[in-house]
Amino acid sequence: MGKTLNKNTMAYKMKGFSGFKSSPAKHGTTDDFLYGRNGHNPDIMEGKHEDWHTNKIEAEKKKPSPNKQEGPIDEKQTKLQPSEHKDTYVTKDKSKRERIIDLEDRISFIDEDVFNQDKATPQQKKDKAKLKQELAILRKSKHK
Repeated sequence: MGKTLNKNTMAYKMKGFSGFKSSPAKHGTTDDFLYGRNGHNPDIMEGKHEDWHTNKIEAEKKKPSPNKQEGPIDEKQTKLQPSEHKDTYVTKDKSKRERIIDLEDRISFIDEDVFNQDKATPQQKKDKAKLKQELAILRKSKHK
């Protein structure tokens, strides 16, 4: 007859990697905190943990995305930025399509300057971010 094996000797429980127990991805949402779900009851929570959630909620309220801007778009094109070359052409055309093309070109000019000098200056980063923000607003708007 064959040997009968005990369950405990035949297999073992795999524990796996436990490095992600406190991962922000598993932390819970702001709604969990607000509605007391998944162990996020503000009445019985540690003060430090509750402060973390409160700070996160306040930060979300303070920073509305620039892409969520509503209302009419500015009639004038964004002025020439300090890091742009003084001879860069800024369109005076009011059509949305021309303004988008102009902003895309100006962003690419800044990228080219950065490529030629190997590293972006703080002013170039700031100007590029501003042009990208204006471009996103223009693309999102429904105005012509």
